[in-house]
Amino acid sequence: MPRPGFVLEVDERTPPLLVHEGEGFRLQRFPLGTARGVPAGFAARHRGRATRAIRHALLNPVDAEPLPELLTPG
Repeated sequence: MPRPGFVLEVDERTPPLLVHEGEGFRLQRFPLGTARGVPAGFAARHRGRATRAIRHALLNPVDAEPLPELLTPG
């Protein structure tokens, strides 16, 4: 049985949310009080694409070094 969708209400603690855009994803900040609906099964359908998009963003940031180059042992 698929999990039901849910509605997230944006407050001051809500980080940017991963949203679908065209063939990919992007992080989007929403205004306070926004109700963001997430349909049932969204995560299961898009998990692989989202994982690839996040990996790409961490390895190819805008105006910064890739994450692995910023990390140090310990």
